[in-house]
Amino acid sequence: MTAGRRLAFAAMLGAVAIVIMAAQAGLWFGGEGVVDGHTLLLRFVALWAVAGACYLGAVALLMEVEGHGAVMLVLAVAAALRVVPFAMPPFLSTDVYRYVWDGRVQNAGINPYRYIPDAPELSSLRDEAIFERMNRPDYAPTIYPPAAQMVFAAVARVSETVRAMKVAVILAEVVGIAAMLALLRRAGLPAGRVAIYAWNPVFAWEYAGNGHVDALVVAFVGLALLAAVGRRAALAGVALAAAVLTKFVPVVLAPALWRPRERGSRWRFPPAAVIAVGAAYACYASVGVRVLGFLGGYSGEEGLTSGRGIYPLQWLRLAIGLPGWAGVAWLACAAIVLAALGLFVVTGRRAGTDAAGLGRDALLLAIAATVAISPHYAWYYGWLAYLCCLAPWPSVIFLSVACLGCYIDADHTNFGWATAVTGAFAVLAVRDLWRGARSGAALARST
Repeated sequence: MTAGRRLAFAAMLGAVAIVIMAAQAGLWFGGEGVVDGHTLLLRFVALWAVAGACYLGAVALLMEVEGHGAVMLVLAVAAALRVVPFAMPPFLSTDVYRYVWDGRVQNAGINPYRYIPDAPELSSLRDEAIFERMNRPDYAPTIYPPAAQMVFAAVARVSETVRAMKVAVILAEVVGIAAMLALLRRAGLPAGRVAIYAWNPVFAWEYAGNGHVDALVVAFVGLALLAAVGRRAALAGVALAAAVLTKFVPVVLAPALWRPRERGSRWRFPPAAVIAVGAAYACYASVGVRVLGFLGGYSGEEGLTSGRGIYPLQWLRLAIGLPGWAGVAWLACAAIVLAALGLFVVTGRRAGTDAAGLGRDALLLAIAATVAISPHYAWYYGWLAYLCCLAPWPSVIFLSVACLGCYIDADHTNFGWATAVTGAFAVLAVRDLWRGARSGAALARST
């Protein structure tokens, strides 16, 4: 099939996905922060699945398409996919209200980690538009790290509204997509691959619609990769620190970005990252250890420490039963595996300035971290789709759409659905790893 026909068919699939977005918006009937009713939620997810099928078809068509026309098509459809979600209220999640609240608290001169929203000291800041729609106001301090807090404060200084926060999130996506286009160009890969992230309907809703801060992670990771490719080790360290200080999990990418065999990266990357983290936390250090916020409580709620929220442990629990400390043991083992994997990446023979190699290493580490913590929310998977633009693993592209099933398993009890999704991903991932190993062996023989 010619490149022109690929673009034409991809454009048609993109148009169908845009229409589905409008149909999804029609399911909102004034619910309080969520789609009003389980039946409507299932319909919403069903439409999402159809849009996901269109997305997968479009990605297959655009995977090897290059040129200005491909870039213009991808960007146009990506923008159109975000119009309806941006215009709608955030009815799938209430997290964005906490972002606005944290920004408001900071602009009032108060450390956001000091009080829970329901504290008497913050009574003058409460309102119906933001406070009344926020989750966990009566027991949970904020969980978001300093970089996210700085963005919240900056946006709230301009406007204390959900719409303003969503604009900031979309701008972060723009930065991330621009960085990825530059990375694809440096790697000599087709620009059409940016559609792997930009056209994903799950993240169009989660970021432009629900305003999730994970879009900032995408932007900072893209900037970190771009800096590493350009041999700007200190800048890469600062950008990675910003990603970690938005959502903690991207810390696992450090081994992919640090190349100790390269003179500049050896001495500049680690201290730059550490200094950036320390400086950011110093801005909020007046509360002491409370600067970690609701991190411990959230881990308990999500079943990470107990193991209840970790899908592989759920399988074992059904098969053989597990003790109460199984979750802690799992996380300890995962940390050891991640450390070993990081060591393998750091000492690997791949060139640190190879964009495709950096993408593969980063994706491998990101997948391992995701499997370790088994996220129950679809917006956690955006960085995987983003890294797939450089290293397009079919298993991860599938997972980036299948994660919409998290809405079916909102209370973490629908084990059958989780088994189907994670099982299919595991099979596809083994296939991807096998193919990668064979291609690596073939390359080694040829050299």
